[in-house]
Amino acid sequence: MVNKGVKFVIAVNGGIGNQLFHLSNAFSFYKKYNGKVILNLRGCDSANTPGGSWHLKEFEKYLKRNFHMKINRSRNEIESSILKFKEFYMNLDYPKNFDVEEIFLRTRKFESNIFIPTLENREIAKYALKNNFKKFLIERRNELITAGKLVFSRENDAVAIHFRRLNNDTSTFNIESWYLKIGWYLKAIKYLGFKPSKIYCFTNSIEDGEHLRKFIPNLIVIGTELSPLHTVFSISMFKNQILSRSSLSFWAGAISNPSCVISALKEKENFSPLIKFRYLPAE
Repeated sequence: MVNKGVKFVIAVNGGIGNQLFHLSNAFSFYKKYNGKVILNLRGCDSANTPGGSWHLKEFEKYLKRNFHMKINRSRNEIESSILKFKEFYMNLDYPKNFDVEEIFLRTRKFESNIFIPTLENREIAKYALKNNFKKFLIERRNELITAGKLVFSRENDAVAIHFRRLNNDTSTFNIESWYLKIGWYLKAIKYLGFKPSKIYCFTNSIEDGEHLRKFIPNLIVIGTELSPLHTVFSISMFKNQILSRSSLSFWAGAISNPSCVISALKEKENFSPLIKFRYLPAE
């Protein structure tokens, strides 16, 4: 049994979607146990550019002020190596499909803290969304809308596509099956059942976006000029969404209120949308 008020160290790394999952872990443990939370950015920082890949910096003041969360950066190799070992050891005993209660009960103690590895679990995400995380994200999104920092259309027949790069990068953790081919996106547009007035393509590869435009002449390509966080929030504003197999798409769908969502993931796969969606198998 975990005592109330215990301190949780939440590991954070990866891209924007991964980091939102890890932040949902923080919200879940904070809510469940009224515990103190430290976000450890070992996986985000590098020796030369602390915070360089920390995509949620805009949240920091709110996390510190409203939820008393602290941000910890591993600035030396010894500390980083120790945390990396703890995370590796923890993940050996963390099946990914536990329900949220089981994961809470399986936490293990390290020293005086409880270390939570980089779990990306839709059940924990659902728990967090029901316990103020969705409200928190929507409030931050509304602030960015007011500031004019998002790109979206309120038209009922406008469509947002999240288009991941066509080729795997050099990371050994990437799996080819996560990348959808152009043909799938073209089928998905037809599967909508109406002719879109505008199609916005949100992508981390302008080159691939321009390649898709050869098949969809009126495509509006939005690339890395929009930050990853702003991309999530922008996609979430569309009534019609064609989502990739990714954690970024998961969170865009999770905070939206769409009319039509098309996904290549089956219901209850880890990154499949939490909202009602239409399944279109990948090629």
